[in-house]
Amino acid sequence: MKNPVKKKPFTFIIIGGGLTGTSMLCQFVAGFQAALLQGRKRLSPIEINIVEKSQVLGPGFPHSDQNAMPFHLINMCARDMSILSAQPNDFQSWVDQHISGMEKEFPMVQDISSIRKNPDPDCPPLSPPCHG
Repeated sequence: MKNPVKKKPFTFIIIGGGLTGTSMLCQFVAGFQAALLQGRKRLSPIEINIVEKSQVLGPGFPHSDQNAMPFHLINMCARDMSILSAQPNDFQSWVDQHISGMEKEFPMVQDISSIRKNPDPDCPPLSPPCHG
């Protein structure tokens, strides 16, 4: 019996472990899983390296414990904070599902969602996705 030829792993490097890098990792893994579910058996092994200077992945510089303050406000539309372009409301959905826990952990923050305008005039309508 012949030994199968081992494929050299595809090396995927993500520079920065903040929101964008974490989003890239999430989307890359989802794409790989989708390929496996579609029956693609000949995928190369993958080696993923994340280059990050801090000890924690996720928050990145603007949202790290050293830089974020309790009075920081989000100055963008919640739908623009999605990491999944096909699900532009995923961040707002996550907030809605976790609001009671956040209210307990951050009692000084006021929830203004009940008084926000719907649709929010500061959030222009979604444009169609770009297909490069």
